[in-house]
Amino acid sequence: MRLRPTSVTPAPKDVDRLDELRACEEAVAREQKELSKSLEMAQRSLELSRVLVERAPDEPRWQRGLAIAYEKVANVLALRFELREARTLSERSLAIRLQLSARDPDNDLWQEDLSVTYERLADLCRMLGEPTGAEVFISSCLAIRTRLCERQPDDMRRLSALSVAYAVAAPLLDARGEPKEATEMLEKSLVLQCQVSQRAPGDLHALHDLSRAYRRLAEQHATRGARAQALEASERGLAIAESLARREPRNVVWQATLAVLLECTARFSDLAIVD
Repeated sequence: MRLRPTSVTPAPKDVDRLDELRACEEAVAREQKELSKSLEMAQRSLELSRVLVERAPDEPRWQRGLAIAYEKVANVLALRFELREARTLSERSLAIRLQLSARDPDNDLWQEDLSVTYERLADLCRMLGEPTGAEVFISSCLAIRTRLCERQPDDMRRLSALSVAYAVAAPLLDARGEPKEATEMLEKSLVLQCQVSQRAPGDLHALHDLSRAYRRLAEQHATRGARAQALEASERGLAIAESLARREPRNVVWQATLAVLLECTARFSDLAIVD
């Protein structure tokens, strides 16, 4: 006797779950498609930059453009988790940056560019599991950005860049077994970001960076067992994130940051209750 195939109607929860999985798959497919398109555009830009440099190899503008083009391709490759390829292109950018800064060491733009490349290489080395290289690069980045901030202490863009460098250095110190020094780095990062947001209260991106600085410090405090301090920092970051989400409810970045800080604050609240 042959059995007829029967159709099974999924339970409502199963349907919801399937819809969620389908939505996730579609989002991933869209992201991969967008990354492929971004990589294609960045590679075309790189080829054009190479042509310009071949025509005028001593022109600093074209050299800088080529360095930027290398980094744009490297950034997309990093998002695709092609980290070694990304590092190779970043190192080519670094070689150009070093040449430009050697020609004109007093040029602040060349120094700023060089610090950006050092920061990106530090991140790539960290993700590749090469802490020694990461430490060398972030140390060079910090030295340049500290010097630039000393020249123009009221330049908010430079203060923000230095804040980012401190934040990049912190996990490297933590991994080396120096949690106290890592915490101090994150505290310095937070102080600078507070200065930036206070001087530009209407800058939503500065406020977003401040909320992230609070979250990083909260996670560090929690790692060290300072649960009350972790909760306090997380709550301050959460208040900023909630404000941003209310101002721009359709901003995906603001909403994602809010979700992360809600989770962090709930987790740290539970830890504080245990204490």
